[in-house]
Amino acid sequence: MGNTIIKNAFKEVRSSFSRFLAILLVIMVGTAFYTGLKSVGPDLEASADRYFEATHFMDFRLLSSIGFNDADLAAVRNSSGVEDAQPIYTIDAFLSYGQQTNVAHVISIPDSTGAINDLHLVEGRLPQQSNECIIDKQRSEAGPKIGDTITLSSGTETPINTSLSQTVYHVVGLAESPSYLTKDRGITKLGTGKINGLVFLPAANFTLPAYTEILVTAAGTSGISTFSEEYIEITTPLEESLNTVASQRLEIRQQELKADAEAQLAAQKTAFAAANGIADPSLLDSSPEFLEAQKSINELAAPQWHVLNRESNSGYLDYQNTIESTNGIASILPLFFFGIATLVCLTTMTRMVEEQRTQIGTLKALGYSNAAIAFKYLLYAADGQRFRQPPGLGHWFYAHSPGHL
Repeated sequence: MGNTIIKNAFKEVRSSFSRFLAILLVIMVGTAFYTGLKSVGPDLEASADRYFEATHFMDFRLLSSIGFNDADLAAVRNSSGVEDAQPIYTIDAFLSYGQQTNVAHVISIPDSTGAINDLHLVEGRLPQQSNECIIDKQRSEAGPKIGDTITLSSGTETPINTSLSQTVYHVVGLAESPSYLTKDRGITKLGTGKINGLVFLPAANFTLPAYTEILVTAAGTSGISTFSEEYIEITTPLEESLNTVASQRLEIRQQELKADAEAQLAAQKTAFAAANGIADPSLLDSSPEFLEAQKSINELAAPQWHVLNRESNSGYLDYQNTIESTNGIASILPLFFFGIATLVCLTTMTRMVEEQRTQIGTLKALGYSNAAIAFKYLLYAADGQRFRQPPGLGHWFYAHSPGHL
């Protein structure tokens, strides 16, 4: 009896194969969408993690209203949880090439390889001479190429030689920076307010009195996904530590700034007194000019530090939002396909039951249990198991046949 009802079930599949195939295809499409979309988010995360590991993408970026000196850098490097800290110079300048003039963000190249935010050299080589540079690969699509010459200028009343030792450079390579994952290159006070490309120069070419930025990597993050909770747990204490260092260093730097200003004012008093035959420079303390200068020193604004994590990088944030959107779609869209598959199965099974009421009554009269009769319809709908008989299935039906009820 058990073998008979099993044969009847598979015969039903063959006799209505088109209906059966429709259910199968709908479920296959839903499963394919679910599997495919669910794999996109993790694949994007894994790709980003590999890229960030290869380029030593920074975990934190420090900015200051007055720049950073070597003491600031040493304090950051000695902070708990810091793996490495690297200073860089940056300026915005006009880049002239042929008849074109656009705004470029000029960044120093670290002296050592494997540095934080290490460049990915796409074509050419690194600069070997002081008059050589690398440009943004994106910028090269509509601008200078390898072998061309570019000229940098400040675009303001302050000449660029206060920031750079020379202004004319030969392009020797094209590169990509992990700091710029999208086409957006940032904003500037120059020109139209939009940065059109990047220029990378040897650090020795910069003549700035202080570092512009400090890039920091956290210890213990190797092999950990940047989008995981574990990464946040590691970097959050470091961010707090860096903010503590910032408070300490800002107090010291403000005292140093006031001391320098006081020394300059004293020197001016002495020079003025000598030029005007005044024996005691302290007599000038009550003069309106020096009172105003002293007031300005007393009211000197405190410098500021900004501790920025990866999410402050627009390219990183856009990439993270893309992953979150993809994961959201992967969780919702397949539900429509599974819902359709459920409705199709329900409709098909209801119709089959209505069409086979006579057969169901006959089976009941022969002594089959409700479970044995329902098996044919369950087998029909269970797409993953319908082409093979699971182990022990014949024994189950034999146990539910009329002779064993």
